[in-house]
Amino acid sequence: MTKFLDQFSVLLLDMNGTFMFGEDRFGPVEDFHATYRALGGTTLSPNQVCTAIRGCYEGMLHISRSPESFDDFPSLAEGLHRYASVPEAECSLLEKVFGFLDVFNG
Repeated sequence: MTKFLDQFSVLLLDMNGTFMFGEDRFGPVEDFHATYRALGGTTLSPNQVCTAIRGCYEGMLHISRSPESFDDFPSLAEGLHRYASVPEAECSLLEKVFGFLDVFNG
């Protein structure tokens, strides 16, 4: 019998600030649009980018505490579609914005 964890080559652990100084960098002063522009984004306004990133973050944070989602958690792309209603053409770039916040704002 194969153990559940044996099917993964990598596990990412989120310890809510234990590993990272400055925690998760989704605080109220983050300039998501600066990261979006640094990654080549030109289509969305600062408000649209902020709304998308915060909507996805808040939606995924909310369901992360629900036992129903423990074994069926959405990908970041699914979260952006579900909680932020982002244009399809911008989804890939907004995924990068979500992941690169600490690089450009840190």
